[in-house]
Amino acid sequence: MPHNKIPRAAPKKKAKKLDERISRAAELAVRARIHLDYFVFLKRQENLNEFEDVLGIYWDFFRFDRLAHEWAFYVRINNLLTSRTDTDNLPELLKELKRDEAISRELSNKAHALLDRINPTRKAIKCIRDKAVAHQDETISQPQVYAQANLNLPKLIELSDASLDVANCLCTARSLPKKQFVTGHIDRLRAMLEALRASPVRDL
Repeated sequence: MPHNKIPRAAPKKKAKKLDERISRAAELAVRARIHLDYFVFLKRQENLNEFEDVLGIYWDFFRFDRLAHEWAFYVRINNLLTSRTDTDNLPELLKELKRDEAISRELSNKAHALLDRINPTRKAIKCIRDKAVAHQDETISQPQVYAQANLNLPKLIELSDASLDVANCLCTARSLPKKQFVTGHIDRLRAMLEALRASPVRDL
């Protein structure tokens, strides 16, 4: 006797419209890059050398600030690129567009190729997020988690670039304005460091 097939449940209707969710995802790609830019600035040796006199005095703050931006980037980019049906993320939004036949094959193929290319880095970041940021793994130390992830700044930048490229593929499919990264926050950071340099240091 043949087994009766269980009918597949209809996709749960989202509270927000598709275009709104796509625009939001693209905006999150931009916001995640802000955290990465701060982290990269405070990680690169040439910047540390340029502002050594200021950063040395306030290093406790800037070391914490660098870590906070690094972890904020991991959390945001992981949420954006990891496929989950209960969140708005790029892989699921792409699936939704394909299901509704609302994206061209060319844009769909481009988005898939980008996601496939960065998937190893995404997995590495998810590992850090899961085992070193959101939770402290009892079986492996934080330095070991980072060592296994084997990440570097070019990989993080490539991941961020690709996230916006995928988001803009989805925006283009829906005739929504494309997003672009902003840069003014680094100019403001430099201005703050220059202001600290110009201010007299007082012993408390």
